[in-house]
Order: sequence, then C-alpha cells, then structure tokens
Amino acid sequence: MASGFGAGFLQGLGGGMQRRQDRDVRQRELSAMEAMGQSAKPGPQHPQPGMTLPMSGGEIEAITSQGGSAGRANAGIGSGGVRPRSPASTSFDDMVLEGIENPQVRASLESAASTLGMNQRDQRVALQEYMANGGQNLDPAVTAWCAGWVNAALKQGGLEGTGKLTARSFMDWGEAADEPQIGDLAVFSRGDPNGWQGHVGFYKGKDEHGNIRVLGGNQSNSVNVSSYSPDRLLGYRRAPAAPGELSAAAAIDPAPTAPEPAPKPNPAPQTWSHIRKIMTGAGT
Repeated sequence: MASGFGAGFLQGLGGGMQRRQDRDVRQRELSAMEAMGQSAKPGPQHPQPGMTLPMSGGEIEAITSQGGSAGRANAGIGSGGVRPRSPASTSFDDMVLEGIENPQVRASLESAASTLGMNQRDQRVALQEYMANGGQNLDPAVTAWCAGWVNAALKQGGLEGTGKLTARSFMDWGEAADEPQIGDLAVFSRGDPNGWQGHVGFYKGKDEHGNIRVLGGNQSNSVNVSSYSPDRLLGYRRAPAAPGELSAAAAIDPAPTAPEPAPKPNPAPQTWSHIRKIMTGAGT
C-alpha cells in the first residue's frame, strides 16, 4: 500500500510539474505574440498559424499568416497591429487622380488602386505577381508585405522606392510633407513608437473624425482603404519632383539668379590724327 501511495504521489508530482512547464511555455508564447501585436486567443494546442520571429536583422517585419475566421476576427492584424478606426473600403474615385500634379505619383496611385480588394489568401498568386512586376519577390501569405506592395506600386508608376520590406524605411524616402496631399505616403509606428516595426500606405485624405485614410496593402491581410489614428503617425513623405517640375520648396522660394554684369563702355575711337598728336606730344 505504501508503494502504491508513493507511486501515486510521484505521478501526481510529475503531473504538476508538467502543468507548470506547460503554463510557462504558454506564457512565453503569449508574451512573444503580444510583443508582435498578435492575438492571444489560441490555446496551447492551437498556436497562432504561421507566427514566427522577425528575420534578417529587422529587414523583414514580423511574419504572419492569417486566414478564415481568425483573420476576420482580428481586423488590423495584417496592418502590423495598427488597427483601422473604421471599416475598410475597396472603392476608389478616379477623380482624385486628376488633382495629382506629379505624373509618376498619379501613375503609382493608379497602379496601387488596381489591386483593391485582393487578399493574401484568395489572391495570393496575383499579389505575388503584382509585387514581382515591381521588383519585390515575396510571398504575402508568409511575409508582412505593406512596404513591398508600396515599393511595387511606386516602381510601376516610374518611381524608385526604398527596396526594403520595412515600413519605416520610407521615413528616409523623398521629402517630408507637413501638409499631406493625395498620393503622399503615410508612415505609422507599430508596437513600440521607438522600435523598428511600422506600416506604410498612400495618403487618401481624412475621415470625419480626423483619422487618416490610407490606401494600403496588408491592411487586415488585403488591399483596401482604411482609417488610422494620427497618434501612430510618424510622418508624411512626398515623392521627388518629376523631371521638369519644381519641388514645393523651390516653387515657394526659388534660388536667386546672379545679376548680369554691367556692359563695358565702348572705347573712344582711335583716329590717325589723334594717334599722331599723342606721338608728338601735342595731345598731352
């Protein structure tokens, strides 16, 4: 009987240790998921699908793959945890293109709008092809793709992006814009405001609450127009001026031009009689 009691005690002790280990593992999983802005709902037997750690020194953002009801329940996860403030829209008014003076920005925004409604699950191959045509080779179902999608849209409009898959890389692109215009880029923080993660898309105005409307990729895992809080805004960036077009700064304060030199006076006519007077001293 004593041996049976001892065996039961050891078995119970082992089970308790295993449960504590499971809780510790689960806590570490939840901490990692929370640090990357992921949902903490799945249990130990159902981990977040496709969740891994960031790769290659921060050049590729947190990698996620969500679909089905999980993707719909976690609106904004695909945008890097920067949650939209209003329902997403896939409508686009072509009239906004007419107000864009830079033809390359206009072409880039038109190219971006052509992918509206595509999502990384149902149009995975189409999105891959679109980004590959813009020089970005990545799988949207595996890699966070907002920056890759922006780079591809810019390339297909005739502009060079950053070539990087980090949204914050666009903070060094173009020139800063205090008063945004349709077609500028809006860059947001994600998680730690001083960290490396972020979100980027095309500025499309503001909604009635002052939130920023963004045409972007990887917004709830798809291409759409969503509103984002200005609290997360890192800055607006404007594309370099097109050839033959003045930049905003040059148009306001053009560089001064050097004054033309004053014309030299014509020398007095040198007649033969005048020269003879000089030579004989008569003219001095």
